Amino acid sequence: MKFLRYKLIPTSPLGSALQSDTLAGHLLCFAGELEGEDALENLIAQFVEGNPPFILSSAFPEGLLPFPAVPWFGRKSLRERLQKDPKLFGEKVYSKTALFNVLKKLKKFKKNSYIPIETWKKLKDGFDLESLFLELADRQDAHSGKKTETPHNVIDRTTGRVAEEGGLFFTAETFFDDAFRFDLYAKVRPDFLETFESLMEQMEKEGYGRDRSVGRGMFEIVRDTNFDPYDIENPEGNYLLNLSVFSTTEMRAWDGTYALMTKYGKVWNGFGETNPFKKPFLAFKEGAVFKKREIDLGTCVLRNIHSNKDIIQCTLPLMVPFCWEV
Repeated sequence: MKFLRYKLIPTSPLGSALQSDTLAGHLLCFAGELEGEDALENLIAQFVEGNPPFILSSAFPEGLLPFPAVPWFGRKSLRERLQKDPKLFGEKVYSKTALFNVLKKLKKFKKNSYIPIETWKKLKDGFDLESLFLELADRQDAHSGKKTETPHNVIDRTTGRVAEEGGLFFTAETFFDDAFRFDLYAKVRPDFLETFESLMEQMEKEGYGRDRSVGRGMFEIVRDTNFDPYDIENPEGNYLLNLSVFSTTEMRAWDGTYALMTKYGKVWNGFGETNPFKKPFLAFKEGAVFKKREIDLGTCVLRNIHSNKDIIQCTLPLMVPFCWEV
Protein backbone atom coordinates (compact mmCIF):
# COMPACT_ATOMS: atom_id res chain seq x y z
CA MET A 1 0.00 0.00 0.00
CA LYS A 2 1.13 3.55 -0.67
CA PHE A 3 1.93 5.46 2.52
CA LEU A 4 0.77 9.07 2.19
CA ARG A 5 0.34 12.19 4.29
CA TYR A 6 -2.26 14.90 3.80
CA LYS A 7 -2.41 18.41 5.21
CA LEU A 8 -5.81 19.39 6.60
CA ILE A 9 -6.16 23.17 6.75
CA PRO A 10 -9.15 24.24 8.89
CA THR A 11 -11.37 26.90 7.36
CA SER A 12 -14.05 26.75 10.08
CA PRO A 13 -14.42 25.65 13.72
CA LEU A 14 -14.32 21.93 14.39
CA GLY A 15 -17.16 20.20 16.23
CA SER A 16 -15.86 16.59 16.25
CA ALA A 17 -12.44 15.10 16.97
CA LEU A 18 -10.53 13.99 13.87
CA GLN A 19 -10.39 10.30 14.81
CA SER A 20 -9.47 7.61 12.33
CA ASP A 21 -12.63 5.49 12.58
CA THR A 22 -14.90 8.51 12.17
CA LEU A 23 -12.87 9.74 9.20
CA ALA A 24 -13.09 6.28 7.59
CA GLY A 25 -16.85 6.25 8.21
CA HIS A 26 -17.21 9.59 6.44
CA LEU A 27 -15.33 8.35 3.38
CA LEU A 28 -17.44 5.19 3.21
CA CYS A 29 -20.64 7.23 3.47
CA PHE A 30 -19.43 9.49 0.67
CA ALA A 31 -18.70 6.39 -1.44
CA GLY A 32 -22.29 5.24 -0.93
CA GLU A 33 -23.58 8.71 -1.68
CA LEU A 34 -21.56 9.09 -4.90
CA GLU A 35 -21.46 5.55 -6.26
CA GLY A 36 -24.49 3.83 -4.78
CA GLU A 37 -25.27 1.14 -2.25
CA ASP A 38 -23.72 -1.70 -4.27
CA ALA A 39 -20.38 0.10 -4.43
CA LEU A 40 -20.51 0.75 -0.70
CA GLU A 41 -21.26 -2.91 0.07
CA ASN A 42 -18.34 -3.94 -2.15
CA LEU A 43 -15.99 -1.64 -0.24
CA ILE A 44 -17.18 -2.94 3.13
CA ALA A 45 -16.69 -6.52 1.91
CA GLN A 46 -13.05 -5.71 1.14
CA PHE A 47 -12.55 -4.44 4.70
CA VAL A 48 -14.20 -7.55 6.14
CA GLU A 49 -12.03 -9.81 3.98
CA GLY A 50 -8.87 -8.18 5.35
CA ASN A 51 -8.00 -6.45 2.07
CA PRO A 52 -8.96 -2.84 2.85
CA PRO A 53 -8.69 -0.24 0.09
CA PHE A 54 -7.40 2.29 2.64
CA ILE A 55 -6.37 2.65 6.29
CA LEU A 56 -6.33 6.02 8.09
CA SER A 57 -4.60 7.51 11.08
CA SER A 58 -6.24 10.06 13.29
CA ALA A 59 -5.21 13.63 12.47
CA PHE A 60 -2.51 15.31 14.58
CA PRO A 61 -1.22 18.88 14.80
CA GLU A 62 1.31 19.47 12.04
CA GLY A 63 4.76 18.07 12.74
CA LEU A 64 3.64 15.92 15.68
CA LEU A 65 2.86 12.27 16.39
CA PRO A 66 1.03 10.81 19.40
CA PHE A 67 3.28 10.45 22.43
CA PRO A 68 4.29 6.78 22.76
CA ALA A 69 2.62 5.05 25.72
CA VAL A 70 5.83 3.42 26.93
CA PRO A 71 6.30 2.25 30.55
CA TRP A 72 8.22 4.84 32.55
CA PHE A 73 10.70 4.45 35.39
CA GLY A 74 9.50 3.76 38.89
CA ARG A 75 11.13 5.80 41.65
CA LYS A 76 13.49 2.95 42.60
CA SER A 77 14.67 2.21 39.05
CA LEU A 78 15.02 5.93 38.33
CA ARG A 79 17.25 6.38 41.39
CA GLU A 80 19.40 3.41 40.34
CA ARG A 81 19.78 4.72 36.78
CA LEU A 82 20.57 8.20 38.02
CA GLN A 83 23.20 6.87 40.45
CA LYS A 84 24.82 4.82 37.72
CA ASP A 85 24.99 7.60 35.10
CA PRO A 86 23.61 11.05 36.01
CA LYS A 87 24.40 12.37 32.53
CA LEU A 88 21.65 10.19 31.10
CA PHE A 89 19.23 12.61 32.71
CA GLY A 90 21.19 15.81 32.21
CA GLU A 91 22.69 15.91 35.73
CA LYS A 92 26.40 16.21 36.54
CA VAL A 93 26.45 14.10 39.72
CA TYR A 94 23.96 12.09 41.73
CA SER A 95 22.42 13.82 44.75
CA LYS A 96 19.04 14.17 46.39
CA THR A 97 18.73 17.52 44.65
CA ALA A 98 19.46 15.88 41.29
CA LEU A 99 16.84 13.21 42.01
CA PHE A 100 14.31 15.88 42.93
CA ASN A 101 15.06 17.82 39.72
CA VAL A 102 14.65 14.73 37.54
CA LEU A 103 11.41 13.70 39.26
CA LYS A 104 10.05 17.19 38.79
CA LYS A 105 10.96 17.19 35.09
CA LEU A 106 9.56 13.66 34.64
CA LYS A 107 6.20 14.69 36.06
CA LYS A 108 5.99 17.55 33.58
CA PHE A 109 7.39 15.43 30.75
CA LYS A 110 4.74 12.70 31.15
CA LYS A 111 1.98 15.23 30.51
CA ASN A 112 2.97 15.53 26.85
CA SER A 113 0.36 14.29 24.39
CA TYR A 114 2.56 14.57 21.31
CA ILE A 115 6.13 13.95 20.22
CA PRO A 116 7.71 16.12 17.48
CA ILE A 117 8.43 14.20 14.29
CA GLU A 118 12.01 15.46 14.36
CA THR A 119 12.48 13.83 17.77
CA TRP A 120 10.78 10.61 16.66
CA LYS A 121 13.00 10.55 13.56
CA LYS A 122 16.08 10.45 15.83
CA LEU A 123 14.67 7.65 18.02
CA LYS A 124 12.83 5.31 15.63
CA ASP A 125 16.03 3.41 14.76
CA GLY A 126 17.11 2.92 18.38
CA PHE A 127 14.47 3.98 20.87
CA ASP A 128 15.37 4.42 24.54
CA LEU A 129 13.62 6.15 27.41
CA GLU A 130 16.55 8.27 28.58
CA SER A 131 17.09 9.81 25.14
CA LEU A 132 13.39 10.60 24.84
CA PHE A 133 13.46 12.22 28.28
CA LEU A 134 16.49 14.37 27.41
CA GLU A 135 14.91 15.45 24.13
CA LEU A 136 11.59 16.50 25.64
CA ALA A 137 12.16 17.13 29.36
CA ASP A 138 11.50 20.86 29.03
CA ARG A 139 8.86 20.68 26.31
CA GLN A 140 5.17 21.42 26.69
CA ASP A 141 2.48 20.71 24.14
CA ALA A 142 1.83 23.71 21.95
CA HIS A 143 -1.61 25.27 21.92
CA SER A 144 -3.69 23.39 19.34
CA GLY A 145 -6.78 25.58 19.10
CA LYS A 146 -9.18 27.56 21.23
CA LYS A 147 -12.00 25.48 22.68
CA THR A 148 -15.34 27.10 23.44
CA GLU A 149 -18.78 25.90 24.54
CA THR A 150 -21.94 27.14 22.84
CA PRO A 151 -25.31 27.04 24.66
CA HIS A 152 -28.42 25.72 22.90
CA ASN A 153 -32.08 25.58 23.86
CA VAL A 154 -33.67 22.20 24.48
CA ILE A 155 -36.91 21.92 22.51
CA ASP A 156 -39.92 20.20 24.09
CA ARG A 157 -41.06 17.88 21.30
CA THR A 158 -44.66 17.81 22.54
CA THR A 159 -45.13 21.59 22.47
CA GLY A 160 -42.50 22.68 19.95
CA ARG A 161 -41.29 25.28 22.45
CA VAL A 162 -38.21 25.70 24.59
CA ALA A 163 -38.31 23.40 27.61
CA GLU A 164 -39.09 25.32 30.79
CA GLU A 165 -36.80 23.32 33.07
CA GLY A 166 -33.32 22.11 32.19
CA GLY A 167 -33.72 23.96 28.92
CA LEU A 168 -30.04 24.36 28.00
CA PHE A 169 -27.33 22.08 26.68
CA PHE A 170 -23.81 22.90 25.50
CA THR A 171 -21.74 21.80 22.55
CA ALA A 172 -17.95 22.16 22.30
CA GLU A 173 -16.19 23.71 19.33
CA THR A 174 -12.53 24.33 18.56
CA PHE A 175 -11.32 27.39 16.65
CA PHE A 176 -7.95 27.55 14.89
CA ASP A 177 -5.70 30.37 13.72
CA ASP A 178 -4.85 30.80 10.05
CA ALA A 179 -1.48 29.06 10.30
CA PHE A 180 -2.77 25.87 11.93
CA ARG A 181 -2.50 22.57 10.05
CA PHE A 182 -3.27 18.91 10.77
CA ASP A 183 -1.31 15.91 9.51
CA LEU A 184 -3.38 12.94 8.37
CA TYR A 185 -1.66 9.69 7.36
CA ALA A 186 -3.15 7.11 5.00
CA LYS A 187 -2.16 3.77 3.51
CA VAL A 188 -3.98 3.29 0.23
CA ARG A 189 -4.02 0.43 -2.27
CA PRO A 190 -2.57 1.77 -5.56
CA ASP A 191 -5.63 0.60 -7.51
CA PHE A 192 -7.88 2.62 -5.18
CA LEU A 193 -5.82 5.82 -4.99
CA GLU A 194 -7.83 7.79 -7.56
CA THR A 195 -11.11 6.89 -5.88
CA PHE A 196 -9.66 7.60 -2.43
CA GLU A 197 -8.64 11.12 -3.41
CA SER A 198 -12.06 11.76 -4.95
CA LEU A 199 -13.61 10.78 -1.59
CA MET A 200 -11.20 13.14 0.19
CA GLU A 201 -12.30 15.89 -2.19
CA GLN A 202 -15.91 15.13 -1.31
CA MET A 203 -15.12 15.47 2.40
CA GLU A 204 -13.49 18.81 1.60
CA LYS A 205 -16.75 19.92 -0.08
CA GLU A 206 -19.24 18.54 2.46
CA GLY A 207 -17.32 18.90 5.72
CA TYR A 208 -16.68 16.64 8.67
CA GLY A 209 -18.39 15.74 11.92
CA ARG A 210 -21.02 17.40 14.02
CA ASP A 211 -22.79 20.45 12.60
CA ARG A 212 -21.14 20.24 9.19
CA SER A 213 -24.58 21.16 7.78
CA VAL A 214 -24.14 24.61 9.32
CA GLY A 215 -20.53 25.11 8.26
CA ARG A 216 -18.51 23.33 10.94
CA GLY A 217 -15.70 20.89 10.13
CA MET A 218 -14.60 22.47 6.86
CA PHE A 219 -11.04 21.93 5.55
CA GLU A 220 -8.79 22.35 2.60
CA ILE A 221 -7.11 18.99 2.01
CA VAL A 222 -3.72 18.83 0.25
CA ARG A 223 -1.48 15.81 -0.33
CA ASP A 224 1.98 16.40 1.19
CA THR A 225 4.31 15.64 -1.72
CA ASN A 226 7.37 16.11 0.54
CA PHE A 227 6.41 13.24 2.84
CA ASP A 228 8.93 10.41 3.15
CA PRO A 229 7.56 7.39 5.09
CA TYR A 230 11.07 6.63 6.37
CA ASP A 231 10.89 9.86 8.39
CA ILE A 232 8.51 8.14 10.79
CA GLU A 233 8.95 4.39 10.34
CA ASN A 234 11.71 1.78 10.35
CA PRO A 235 10.44 -1.26 8.40
CA GLU A 236 12.91 -3.50 10.28
CA GLY A 237 11.54 -2.40 13.66
CA ASN A 238 10.39 -4.84 16.33
CA TYR A 239 7.72 -2.58 17.92
CA LEU A 240 4.75 -0.64 16.54
CA LEU A 241 3.47 2.85 17.34
CA ASN A 242 -0.29 3.07 16.80
CA LEU A 243 -1.62 6.21 15.05
CA SER A 244 -5.32 5.29 15.06
CA VAL A 245 -8.35 4.53 17.18
CA PHE A 246 -7.80 0.77 17.14
CA SER A 247 -10.27 -1.90 18.17
CA THR A 248 -10.47 -5.57 17.27
CA THR A 249 -12.31 -8.70 18.29
CA GLU A 250 -8.89 -10.01 19.41
CA MET A 251 -7.78 -7.21 21.75
CA ARG A 252 -6.36 -9.64 24.33
CA ALA A 253 -3.87 -10.91 21.76
CA TRP A 254 -2.03 -7.56 21.63
CA ASP A 255 1.02 -7.32 23.87
CA GLY A 256 2.12 -3.80 24.68
CA THR A 257 1.50 -0.66 26.69
CA TYR A 258 -1.50 1.48 25.98
CA ALA A 259 -4.42 3.54 27.22
CA LEU A 260 -7.98 2.45 26.51
CA MET A 261 -10.94 4.59 25.57
CA THR A 262 -14.67 3.95 25.33
CA LYS A 263 -15.95 5.09 21.97
CA TYR A 264 -19.54 6.24 21.62
CA GLY A 265 -20.22 6.24 17.89
CA LYS A 266 -23.10 7.76 15.98
CA VAL A 267 -24.70 6.95 12.65
CA TRP A 268 -25.08 9.37 9.78
CA ASN A 269 -28.76 9.88 8.96
CA GLY A 270 -28.14 10.49 5.26
CA PHE A 271 -29.42 7.01 4.39
CA GLY A 272 -32.57 7.40 6.46
CA GLU A 273 -31.37 5.78 9.71
CA THR A 274 -33.54 7.08 12.58
CA ASN A 275 -31.52 5.71 15.53
CA PRO A 276 -28.28 7.73 15.70
CA PHE A 277 -26.62 5.87 18.58
CA LYS A 278 -24.17 2.99 18.25
CA LYS A 279 -23.28 0.71 21.12
CA PRO A 280 -20.11 1.79 22.97
CA PHE A 281 -16.95 -0.22 22.41
CA LEU A 282 -13.41 -0.33 23.81
CA ALA A 283 -10.47 0.83 21.71
CA PHE A 284 -6.75 1.42 22.06
CA LYS A 285 -5.91 5.11 21.96
CA GLU A 286 -3.45 6.65 19.57
CA GLY A 287 0.10 6.29 20.92
CA ALA A 288 -0.29 2.67 22.01
CA VAL A 289 2.96 0.69 21.65
CA PHE A 290 2.83 -3.01 20.71
CA LYS A 291 5.29 -5.76 20.00
CA LYS A 292 5.39 -6.22 16.25
CA ARG A 293 3.08 -8.93 14.99
CA GLU A 294 0.79 -9.78 12.10
CA ILE A 295 -2.77 -8.54 12.25
CA ASP A 296 -5.93 -9.91 10.69
CA LEU A 297 -7.43 -6.64 9.51
CA GLY A 298 -10.83 -8.27 9.09
CA THR A 299 -11.11 -8.51 12.90
CA CYS A 300 -11.04 -4.69 13.06
CA VAL A 301 -14.42 -4.36 11.35
CA LEU A 302 -16.82 -4.31 14.29
CA ARG A 303 -20.31 -5.72 13.88
CA ASN A 304 -23.41 -5.80 16.10
CA ILE A 305 -22.78 -2.27 17.32
CA HIS A 306 -26.20 -0.92 16.30
CA SER A 307 -29.81 -2.05 16.10
CA ASN A 308 -29.35 -2.08 12.33
CA LYS A 309 -27.19 -5.19 11.77
CA ASP A 310 -25.82 -3.81 8.48
CA ILE A 311 -23.97 -0.97 10.25
CA ILE A 312 -20.30 -1.59 11.00
CA GLN A 313 -17.37 0.35 12.49
CA CYS A 314 -13.96 0.34 10.76
CA THR A 315 -11.28 0.54 13.44
CA LEU A 316 -8.27 -0.63 11.44
CA PRO A 317 -4.95 0.64 12.82
CA LEU A 318 -2.29 2.52 10.93
CA MET A 319 0.92 1.65 12.78
CA VAL A 320 4.56 2.57 12.18
CA PRO A 321 7.36 0.15 13.14
CA PHE A 322 10.38 1.25 15.17
CA CYS A 323 13.38 -0.40 16.87
CA TRP A 324 13.48 -0.78 20.63
CA GLU A 325 15.79 -3.02 22.64
CA VAL A 326 13.90 -3.33 25.92
